[in-house]
Amino acid sequence: MAVLLTADDEAAALEQLHELGCTDGLPVIVPTPERVERMVLAVGHPAETALGEMGPLQGVCTVEKLAAAAVMAGCLPDHMPIVVASALAMMDPAFDLAEMQGTTHATAPLIIVNGPARAMCGVASGYGALGPGHRANASIGRAIRLAMINIGGARPGTSDMALLGHGGKFGQCLGEDEAHSPFAPLHTSRGFAAEDSAVTVIGTEPPQSVAHVAGSDIERSSERLIELLAASVAGIGSNNAWLGGGQAVIVLTPDHIGELAAAGHDRSSTAGAIVERATTRDGRPAFESVDDILLVAAGGSGLYSYVFPTWCAGANRNRAVTHPIDIGHHLRRELLEVLLQRGGRARDVEVVGEQALAADELREVQVIALAAAHERERVSLELVCVARVGAEIVGERLALQVERELEVVAAADGARDRRVRVVVRV
Repeated sequence: MAVLLTADDEAAALEQLHELGCTDGLPVIVPTPERVERMVLAVGHPAETALGEMGPLQGVCTVEKLAAAAVMAGCLPDHMPIVVASALAMMDPAFDLAEMQGTTHATAPLIIVNGPARAMCGVASGYGALGPGHRANASIGRAIRLAMINIGGARPGTSDMALLGHGGKFGQCLGEDEAHSPFAPLHTSRGFAAEDSAVTVIGTEPPQSVAHVAGSDIERSSERLIELLAASVAGIGSNNAWLGGGQAVIVLTPDHIGELAAAGHDRSSTAGAIVERATTRDGRPAFESVDDILLVAAGGSGLYSYVFPTWCAGANRNRAVTHPIDIGHHLRRELLEVLLQRGGRARDVEVVGEQALAADELREVQVIALAAAHERERVSLELVCVARVGAEIVGERLALQVERELEVVAAADGARDRRVRVVVRV
């Protein structure tokens, strides 16, 4: 159970959080019980549910504690599925979280969002995706950092030993621009289907720009771009060049990824060409597999793409971890609560099927429950609710994360064939 602090007002509460070292140095939203409860509701699991342990102090990460971090960071409940998935990925042993938190190297989690969740939660993937002005990106990344501080126990100079740090330690989160990319999405190269939602988390240095102007000969120009990326991602001063055997992220902006595709490259061939060319200081291959180069399509059009070298240390060399984002698992419970509030009983309601519907963007959704009634023996029930994602509905927040169709069959005592159909229409 999380500790409940008390204060005279929100201003005093904020100062108390600063004094206790519970912030990242910037003002936070005070995590009152009411705010945290609403965030917990978006997760769909009890507040006390343990998700794992966060190093270096091996604090138990419960739903409630993670929800408090999300509140403090300024997240909306709609962002919680990505926050939860990111935390689960980071607590995977392959990520080496405890070692990464304690290293003197300047490394921080980079969160990459793929699939329908990116649009549903408003994660930016274009111009300035890692900069200011994008609420979901900034809040989700910051929530993970605050969890690392308050659950994992990382404090500068005592348990977080980064010699200097970098701005990305406040939070790094972006989406992949799948809609405009000629390459298959990142998560499809990591065991997921294109229609799945997934988050990939990897510890990285801050982004380093790679300038390239396309030439008239696309084939030769693309080879030159690959040479530049390989030399930059294993730059002579980086751990990728000193240690090798790690991984790296390369964010390809539209002009550059378009040039590579025009030259006949795809995700695999581009990564393979970079692996062939990138070497350590003593001439060894800097990377062992094409899977060690994580290519991401993002950013605005222009001269620059970006490389993110990594720490390359820890028991597992701080590997990238990809975790599914559970969007909508709480929707069933929310809809049943709505039905129950309108006079039903728990034993009268049974969910008999569900089917995900495709949606390119967030739009107004309607939740419509209709009951067939054509004889005296049949009981009629009608429920009509209109909501936008994140809106108030039936007196409480309904944080819809996915457009899907549900069938609910209610068998009331004394009423044959009482049928209620619940549809979420996009």
